[in-house]
Amino acid sequence: MVFAVILFFVFVSCSSINEKPIQGFNSDFIQFLKTLIDSNELFKALEDTENSETYLAKLNTLRSQKELLNVDAFGFFPKGELLLNIGDKPFLSPGSTNTELRTYWDMDILGLQRKIYQSNKALVEAGENDLIWLDRLLKYQIALNYVTVAFFNRYKEIVADTCTRLQDIYNVAEKKFTLGVLTKDQAILAKLEARLCEDELLRASLDILEAIKNIRGLYPSSSDFAFTLSLKDRPQIKTDLDVVKIAMSRPDVRAALKKMEAATKIKDASILSALPKITLEGIMSVSTDTLADIDPSDFDGYLAINFFQPLLSLVEKAFKSKSSHYLSLASLHEFNHAVNTVVAEVIWTINTLQVAKKRLDLLSEGVEEYREAVKISNMRFREGLSNLIEVLKVEANYFKFLTQKNFSEYMLVVSYLNLAKSVPNLIE
Repeated sequence: MVFAVILFFVFVSCSSINEKPIQGFNSDFIQFLKTLIDSNELFKALEDTENSETYLAKLNTLRSQKELLNVDAFGFFPKGELLLNIGDKPFLSPGSTNTELRTYWDMDILGLQRKIYQSNKALVEAGENDLIWLDRLLKYQIALNYVTVAFFNRYKEIVADTCTRLQDIYNVAEKKFTLGVLTKDQAILAKLEARLCEDELLRASLDILEAIKNIRGLYPSSSDFAFTLSLKDRPQIKTDLDVVKIAMSRPDVRAALKKMEAATKIKDASILSALPKITLEGIMSVSTDTLADIDPSDFDGYLAINFFQPLLSLVEKAFKSKSSHYLSLASLHEFNHAVNTVVAEVIWTINTLQVAKKRLDLLSEGVEEYREAVKISNMRFREGLSNLIEVLKVEANYFKFLTQKNFSEYMLVVSYLNLAKSVPNLIE
């Protein structure tokens, strides 16, 4: 009878728990990149982010939280213990045994245990969303650094080609100085321009090494990447923007929302902890001379309902309740900050994307116009029809247009990456 009553209350309590299936960890980041660029080795690296040490650390932390959530779930079930006392007489002598089976259960009528469970469940769901967002960030970092290396390799090619032409100009200037056509300072100027170009070539190598270092920090085995890619047509951006829908589609915002929910549940639990606690307790015991004499029919038992009112700790609980109240307010502000950050990030990303498009179109026209001008300028200088300053000026402008075009193309791809990281569903 005792256990029948306990099991009835267990069923009533557990039926009120709102169980939800665990979400999966899918990402559409790679699918977007395939619409933007061609690079099989990059896609292979992105598909392997779940094996990175950072991801595995977060994944196992989440697994630990889920196991602790299972521990919390056992709080809804009765707890019991079997107590076997051996008296102070000689071991197993007559009159030496006392066996007691004790079962107790917190009825949780006020919902204190449910609030604690719901709070920890919300933290688990927040951890799931954090893991989704971490996977997106890892993919973004790999793609960003890969693209950085690829475009700086292109930049090095531009610089190397310019250095070759500047070295040729210096060689011509040196010959003309020998012939008395140019002065010594003009020959030195041509030499310095060639040397500065070589220095820029080395500086570009430092940027490449930095990006490769960032990739190896995530994937130590990725040192053999070729870092080559080709761009496809520019994806189009959807014009209809629902800011609230955009914000709530982000895993990091959903994680902040769940953390706020967890803090609110803890605040409610801290208030309930000051109210009376009701426990259902069942005890069955028997005392015999020897272990062999124990008969189930000899057990005496009773069922008791206990009321506990924590009078002396009410002040302490009041302070805890106030503390949890401020923590819930803090989580509310963090959630609001996450939403505001998403809105600002989306607006910034779209604007930078539009500017990058316009710059790339403008500079592409300039490069085509200057390419022919460089050939003519070098020919005129060799034939003595123009001076050194004029040819160096043309080279400098051409180099500026080439590098700015490459940089603008790089920034356009980065803008698409930022948009894919922030709100992938804005891209058609």
